[in-house]
Amino acid sequence: MTARTRLLIFAPLVAIGIGAVACSDAAGPGPNGAIQFSRDITLPDLEQRLVDGPTRVEIELAWEFFPDRLVAREVEVETPDELADDEEIEARIADIAVTGGEGTLFLEIPGLTVTFDDVTTRFRSENGRDLTFDEFVTRVQDALAAGGMPAVEAKRDPPAEPQAPDVSTFFALKLELDDEADDPEIEITIDDRHLVVNATSSPDAILTVLGLEIELLVTDGITELEAELDEMEGEIEFEGIVKSVNLTDNEFTLMNGTVVRLVAATKVEQDDDDDALGSLAEVADAVDAGLMVEAEGEGLLESTDPRVIVAAKVEFEVEDDAEDMPGIEDFEGEVASVDVTARTFTLAGGPVIRIVDGTKIKDGSDRLTSLQAVADARAAGGTVIADGKGLVETFTPRQLIAIEVEFELRP
Repeated sequence: MTARTRLLIFAPLVAIGIGAVACSDAAGPGPNGAIQFSRDITLPDLEQRLVDGPTRVEIELAWEFFPDRLVAREVEVETPDELADDEEIEARIADIAVTGGEGTLFLEIPGLTVTFDDVTTRFRSENGRDLTFDEFVTRVQDALAAGGMPAVEAKRDPPAEPQAPDVSTFFALKLELDDEADDPEIEITIDDRHLVVNATSSPDAILTVLGLEIELLVTDGITELEAELDEMEGEIEFEGIVKSVNLTDNEFTLMNGTVVRLVAATKVEQDDDDDALGSLAEVADAVDAGLMVEAEGEGLLESTDPRVIVAAKVEFEVEDDAEDMPGIEDFEGEVASVDVTARTFTLAGGPVIRIVDGTKIKDGSDRLTSLQAVADARAAGGTVIADGKGLVETFTPRQLIAIEVEFELRP
């Protein structure tokens, strides 16, 4: 690491994932030896691919610019092997209806609904914890009642053949709350029935999926058409909290030690959320400011020791809710020892917990509000119980960074 390496310092914890599948193309070195993950395609290219047979596409809507129309910001043609992957919708929930053990999510995309039930559907929270049907419904209802629009990822099995364009049915086998699903996306299998090209006027074409007519404004420069190049062995997803940033080497390190390197072909995705960051330099500045930044994306595994991933795409977002962060664990137990100088305490039979500048130490009538107070209480023969949430920093030895903690003196 160089002097430009930025180290993570938590200040008040405003806590803070390519386009044409060329028939013989493969992800890897492109012109001048530069790594390539995708290439631009034309509307006739897209037409021909759909004539050739079923094609998996990922459609991202330009929601912030066209709130009253369905316009594609990007249509990405995926590789043929991804036809076997789940179909998926990412969007915010505008309303929910439940009758007995069945439910319907009315999404922000007008006319788009997702159905689910308490037998077949699997539910998960933002941090990956399994939820029951009732817990999921309650979370969504509470968020809506508070004026929010919780985001969700809805997945279903890949179809034997593409669903007809005018059929809107989408029954979810998995529903996961996801605070990062800000820009609506649809990942679905289509064929030549789904695309109608208009050669004389705008829009250039209409792509119809799930009963939705989505405009393609390629000529206007609004809609980007891309296709992934064939996968290379080692393609992998990554997600975690950024521990440090090295601007000189154009890379960052996650809390689990994984190094992610950005290259010229890396796509830094940024939605219209105020917490989204658009460059590695912005990530470095956020980390310097004591914010917690989550990185999520896909890339190629370059090495395993050390673990290095070359990012194909990545999304950065400042996190402000410990419940939503990957790698967060609950901890509770008796404090067995305290090191005030090192700013750590150890739980009996448990991990070492490190206090940082942005750790929230809860106060109250019977609570201790500093490590020194905890040490003094133990020295006087008291029993101190610590209860909180922490971010896994190291596995051997096991150490957590405290996000929030409550120290309580027991008689």
